[in-house]
Amino acid sequence: FDGEGGSPRYMAPECYDASLGKLTEKVDIWAMGCILIELFGGVLPYADCQTMAQLSARILVEKRPPDVPPATPPQIAALIRRCVMFDPSGRLRAEELQNEIGRLRQ
Repeated sequence: FDGEGGSPRYMAPECYDASLGKLTEKVDIWAMGCILIELFGGVLPYADCQTMAQLSARILVEKRPPDVPPATPPQIAALIRRCVMFDPSGRLRAEELQNEIGRLRQ
């Protein structure tokens, strides 16, 4: 999205619509899930969305988190899904995410 400020593909739903919840550290957990999609799946989050309107519709109308590419290792895919839950209260806390990443490294 040329000319856009920020990184909309990595922004949690509540960043787009305040009625979805207040902004907390859970927006960073969502962003981390999106980063993991790019690192382990090899694609951008919402890669099929070519415009800001498509991205906004996917998030605000369809209420869909980004797809996890099928080639993503299963344990990483499960972790990503726990980061990009639409409801912020369902997302991992930072400490939980750190523990899960540490467990995966063993």
